[in-house]
Amino acid sequence: MAIDVSMDYAVVQRLADDFRASAGTLRAVGQALEVASALLKTSAFVGMVGNLGLAMYLDNIRPHVERLAATCDELHGDLLGAIASLRDGDYSGSQRFTGGAGPRPAAGAAFAGHARSVTPEDGRLYSSDGTPYAGSGSSVNTVFVNGILTSPESFRGNLGQMNAAWGGANVVGLYNASENAGADIAQAIGDKLQAFGFRRPLNQNPAVESLKALIRQNAAGDRTLELVAHSQGGAIVSAALNDLYREDPSLVSFVKVTTFGTFGTDYPPGPTYHHYIHSMDPVSLVTQFVTPASSPGNMMRFFANVTVLPHDGANPFTSGDLSALIDHDLNSYIKNVDGFRQAENVVAAAPAPLGWFAQAAQIAELFRPL
Repeated sequence: MAIDVSMDYAVVQRLADDFRASAGTLRAVGQALEVASALLKTSAFVGMVGNLGLAMYLDNIRPHVERLAATCDELHGDLLGAIASLRDGDYSGSQRFTGGAGPRPAAGAAFAGHARSVTPEDGRLYSSDGTPYAGSGSSVNTVFVNGILTSPESFRGNLGQMNAAWGGANVVGLYNASENAGADIAQAIGDKLQAFGFRRPLNQNPAVESLKALIRQNAAGDRTLELVAHSQGGAIVSAALNDLYREDPSLVSFVKVTTFGTFGTDYPPGPTYHHYIHSMDPVSLVTQFVTPASSPGNMMRFFANVTVLPHDGANPFTSGDLSALIDHDLNSYIKNVDGFRQAENVVAAAPAPLGWFAQAAQIAELFRPL
């Protein structure tokens, strides 16, 4: 029986090009992480010992980014090989995408290790008590989106803390499910690329799509929808808002955003922003140096709404608690939320040009650990 095999060559070629571009972006990220780590280690030798902890954090991230770049390179080559094989009439399965098991299963396994598997909880709404949200999306007032490596149990605890910090405002949680460090980091980078307007190197993030649907449900109302996000959650909010803004700017004009240690920097005009960052937060440092905003306008909008406070915990070298070197923990942010609000109000109340100098001092505080 004749084999009936067809392919839309233009679509597959574009997919191959997307993987090649993603590989280049990821290699640049890996190189930037290596440079940043070297600078931090050098500064540690001249007395800024805390930077050694930040360097170790970057060193742990870099191998995952490099493996993902290599996987994207291999998929680019495999897709080109599939096109060539099909044009030559080779249906034997000698290429990964032209029928059957290809000759390089190890590369396929590496790709599966970074592509997040979707679970029923991923992108689902939960009430402040941790149970699935049963109300209408159009009646939601405040939504919390979590960061990477957050288990369902931790998410429920965080949701209760956020509800208390927001004065019992019945915060609804949008769960960004976690799988492992490599897959979560790859997904967060995909969120960044989506915010910039690029195609994602891997599968869509259900949390981004759920958030877009929720914002659309509320766009017809006359009230404010508040989004509160931590870490990768900030990149998820950024991706959702940018997609909707490109579709119709009025879809995001009623949104208020508060982020803690966000991994996102590309936020469209329209919403009201409050970006809270600890000066000892390495995730935000990586965000600024490695994946900055896609345009000067977006960068100015981001920094104009940044409030930075120094680490307020015990001295890690006298207490023995070295985890204080990495002040990215959501619990730490929640404890400091009143301080952020007060500092933000002081800057906002200052007359120009004093307010400009105060804001510049806030931004300089972010880079003080370096």
